[in-house]
Amino acid sequence: MVGAIFVSAFAYALATAVGAGATSAGTVAGVAMALGILVLGLMVRAALSPAERRLMMEPRCSWGVTIGVALGVALAARIGIGILTEIGRRIDPALCRRINELSLEPTPQMWQKVAVAVALVVLAPLGEELVFRGILLRGLVRMVPFAASAWISGALFGASHIQYYATWPVLLGVGLFGVANAYVYRRYGYRTAVAAHALFNLAAAVFLFVDVSQADVECPT
Repeated sequence: MVGAIFVSAFAYALATAVGAGATSAGTVAGVAMALGILVLGLMVRAALSPAERRLMMEPRCSWGVTIGVALGVALAARIGIGILTEIGRRIDPALCRRINELSLEPTPQMWQKVAVAVALVVLAPLGEELVFRGILLRGLVRMVPFAASAWISGALFGASHIQYYATWPVLLGVGLFGVANAYVYRRYGYRTAVAAHALFNLAAAVFLFVDVSQADVECPT
């Protein structure tokens, strides 16, 4: 993860150096981080034994079960985050104001939308599930019980999403999704965990291309 953050920071600095604006540089940095996590995860995987690599990636259910489980987990996670966010807006004035501010941010250009969508739906699920479930979770279960491993890996998964630090309900929801996907990975395998992650992120990717007008919510004082 440190390596991926370094790659992201380097990409941001390089984009800024060639004259890109903050939004464009941020897009480049986000894609670079998602790609960096995937590449670095593959490098770690390549250093493992063939048997370990096979166990890490093996499918444990049919495609039908994969799609069904992935849809259920992604939908439940999105509903849960929506509920947490609504509660947060009602009890936390600072969070409410922050969400209202986010609705006023400029609309990204088409290339930025496409790049972010690819990172969300393809690169991030493949790379993050490999790192947090395939590598980190499998390493943790050798030292502590699975339940503890799931919560530790989920917490680290949430903490790695620094873009949500200003919106704590989303950060909490992402961490809980990481815990849930640890159980998905154990029971249904890497393929299903990636599918659940991709469908979870798909909602955010779709909203990039949909102009949804949202009036400011009156925040508590």
